[in-house]
Amino acid sequence: YLVQRSLESQSSDSRVVNIAGRQRMLSQKITKTVLLLQEQPDSLLLATYLADLDEALDLWQKSHKGLQSGYLAYIQTPVNNSDSTRAMFAAINPLFGAIYNNATVVSKYFHQQGGNIPVPADIRNNIRIILGNERAYLQGMNQIVFQYDAEAKRQKMTPAERLHFHEEFSGPVMTTLHGWLEAQLAGKKTEPNSGLGKAITYLLRHWRPLTLFLRQAGA
Repeated sequence: YLVQRSLESQSSDSRVVNIAGRQRMLSQKITKTVLLLQEQPDSLLLATYLADLDEALDLWQKSHKGLQSGYLAYIQTPVNNSDSTRAMFAAINPLFGAIYNNATVVSKYFHQQGGNIPVPADIRNNIRIILGNERAYLQGMNQIVFQYDAEAKRQKMTPAERLHFHEEFSGPVMTTLHGWLEAQLAGKKTEPNSGLGKAITYLLRHWRPLTLFLRQAGA
């Protein structure tokens, strides 16, 4: 029974890491497809582009929701999120929302209008917003994939061993994340009153309790 549980846990961890990695691919597919719709609006492949976009958006949204909530319902797989992983998801949530919401608007437009007229300025602006958020989203998702993989490897460690593990592996990731968060506000790259700005302010204000696991065994 214990061996079976161990194998099931390893299988679940592997699926979670793979799905988190797939999120990066899906975001790139979404970005590429909206660009194709913009540059080739009268293409005979319009229906194919829209089908690809809608499928990617659906899977991307289901996986994001499942990973963050702790349960991937569509494959019945639990997700064990640590405090560090939850903090990382909080940081990319506004980025995900900006890409998803604007890509949904683009999809709806082309479904309704087809591809026989010039793409209007507001739809081009939706696409610019998608492009403007993709790079930061990919960086944040890279950190989450690394974190999932690293945490899967330390599951059987003692509290002291886990603390050492976090100091060596999670610490640098969180330091990089902290620097990125500060740079968004200090460099005026993000409006403080925007959704992302408010999320960044919250994370920085609560940084010490959110990163207690880096300093205290068993936290």
